[in-house]
Amino acid sequence: MLSKTIEFSVKNRILIFIAVAVLTLVGMSAAVNVSRDILPDLSIPIVTVIVENHSLGPEDIENLVARPLESGLRGIPGVTRVTSICGLGLLAISIEFQWDQDIWRLRQAISEKIAAAQP
Repeated sequence: MLSKTIEFSVKNRILIFIAVAVLTLVGMSAAVNVSRDILPDLSIPIVTVIVENHSLGPEDIENLVARPLESGLRGIPGVTRVTSICGLGLLAISIEFQWDQDIWRLRQAISEKIAAAQP
């Protein structure tokens, strides 16, 4: 099989040369016309909310703050995952969104959910 390919290539040098030249020109044309950004938008669709309350322990923060906030944040359209970490007087909630979502609109929706959850 390989010997037949080599034999064909040697017998048809001009055809092989033209094919390689055409492929090279097509490749160079594609490389020149590819759109590029110097600084592409690589903003990861994740928003982190930090809540501090030094008078509450981890269990109280989870029950009184984290669960109500998480349930409200899960209702935002485009949310794929909500995770939280509770510590002594500290809560960190990470909200992941679908890639095609507008991060500024989502931040506004998050702010509204946080304001609605405050007593």
